[in-house]
Amino acid sequence: MEEANSYLLNQYFVPHSTGISLMSAPLSPEQAEVVRPQVVRVTLDLAPQAFDCIVVDTSSSFNENTLLALEMAQSIVLPVTSDMASMRTAVHTTRILKAVNIDQDRTRFVRNEIVPKAGLTKEQLESGLGKDFVTIPHAGSLFIEASNQGTPIVSVQPSLPAARAIIDLARTLCVVEVAEVPLTPALAGSGLKGRLDRLQRLRRTKGHGLKRKKERTAPSAR
Repeated sequence: MEEANSYLLNQYFVPHSTGISLMSAPLSPEQAEVVRPQVVRVTLDLAPQAFDCIVVDTSSSFNENTLLALEMAQSIVLPVTSDMASMRTAVHTTRILKAVNIDQDRTRFVRNEIVPKAGLTKEQLESGLGKDFVTIPHAGSLFIEASNQGTPIVSVQPSLPAARAIIDLARTLCVVEVAEVPLTPALAGSGLKGRLDRLQRLRRTKGHGLKRKKERTAPSAR
């Protein structure tokens, strides 16, 4: 582990045609046993040096590796469906996060509308959990087809409401850093001032649940 670096880490990722790179889960429980917390920590420490944004799809159980990933995350996204069992699980999850001293402000709830206009409403979920929700609209069988074919719906059909919702969510979670440019007297009196101000405000905006690097050294992982 002492010789680990971002270049070696990048060798474990598989590039996709969309520009992201994937480190897949172990194929068997035996292989998963070698993924110790130290490996997870080193991986998450090195990943921002190779990628702009990092998304970790954790397990549903609160094992040591999952807790470590949650502690290191800038933001945590919790998907919820419109049924009582899912809401109870979400309530239980927030209690666990609070018990292990993970900042509740980092938690973001996403309502996955698997069945259209059925079950608990967005307002009922927000009332029960005391949090605002982002809704991913129902998209029929498209998500299953996208998963089976390895073609994201945001690439195939970006105009769909579900695809637009995912894109909007991604924009709030991963904000690319913009280098701060000194404002000279010449620029201050020009029409560029407004653009520079907007760029600096963008740089100060916090990314949601993800890590970013300052200098790009590999294809983006969003």
